Amino acid sequence: MRAFPTTAPSSRLQTVRKPCLKAAYHTNSFYSPLANVAEKTSRTWLPGDKLKKALMGGYSPIIRTVDLGKEAEYMTSLEPRQRICYYPGKLHGGIQAFYLDNLFADCCRGALTANLTLSYLRPVNPRDPLSFSVWPVKVEGRKTYMEGCIKIPDAKTGAMTEAVRAKALFIRPKSGSA
Repeated sequence: MRAFPTTAPSSRLQTVRKPCLKAAYHTNSFYSPLANVAEKTSRTWLPGDKLKKALMGGYSPIIRTVDLGKEAEYMTSLEPRQRICYYPGKLHGGIQAFYLDNLFADCCRGALTANLTLSYLRPVNPRDPLSFSVWPVKVEGRKTYMEGCIKIPDAKTGAMTEAVRAKALFIRPKSGSA
């Protein structure tokens, strides 16, 4: 990681910035009758490792061995703050990709994500029960092709319906390479 020099007013010491959620100004037309009024969000600095812990708290997928490798399932309901949802009641696509990539990686220990493709079929409400599933499709030498999905309850029937479809390619490094 490249260090970005910053200076503290009193000490003038060089520090390294860590990934964090920055306070931001935004137009809050969803929650305020005063549309187009800029208001400041809370100034909460959350380092990347704490953000991951907040998102993955209680993360404990069920992983099974199958013919082609490992498959995983994970059920959760999130209690996200608005800052991880782009629109109210809609989970940000990057968070969805984050969860799926973690599940894929748990099934392909020692392999690296080479490609991850998501198709967003319908909005995901983070407060609904979410079902994440991933499974291997094909193994070719060091390559493992995986597929997965996120399912949400259908508003009319309550049956779990596919909301996000994912495909991933994981590659194990050559033995002896760092």
